[in-house]
Amino acid sequence: ATADETFRHGWQEHFYSGNLADYVVFTCALNVGDNAYKNTYLSVTDITDGHRFLLTPWDMDMSLGGLWDGRYSESLTLPYRYNGIAPFNRLYAQDMDGFKDEVGDRWRNLAPTLLSVASVHAVLDGYATSFRISGAWQREYQRWNGNPVPLKEDIADEVDYIKRWYQNSYDNLCQHLGAGAGTGRLES
Repeated sequence: ATADETFRHGWQEHFYSGNLADYVVFTCALNVGDNAYKNTYLSVTDITDGHRFLLTPWDMDMSLGGLWDGRYSESLTLPYRYNGIAPFNRLYAQDMDGFKDEVGDRWRNLAPTLLSVASVHAVLDGYATSFRISGAWQREYQRWNGNPVPLKEDIADEVDYIKRWYQNSYDNLCQHLGAGAGTGRLES
């Protein structure tokens, strides 16, 4: 059998399809761009009960329109970057077991609720308020400003950037994952 045939017949023995779809939606929506094969744990709920893995992200510095070193990148809003990253590339390229539609369906279920622009903006505002009131943002600024890049002294400036970035990301995901169009396909 070819490598693709082996993968097609065995991938669901090693991964939960729903977890992979959730992971793609999560990492695309928030641009957790450094967590495809790196900064990701393979978790098992109970090794005595089975051997399928859950993907679990960690170290998400490169998220919400930012790069790992603190710089901004407006370009990081397109979901099809996963087309070149295995195992996602095979799942997408060959649409194994309807995986593209599963990702699209998951996005369409979360887009009007948990991942809506209003919901994400409310979470950002809540954390910004907590960081401001507690003094955490000022402490972070004093400790890390200029290491490696200049930080925003006012957390509102940072939050405003992230809100604009998320709106663009959300709009791109709606277009590329077929919200409204109903296609569920990631296209470049």
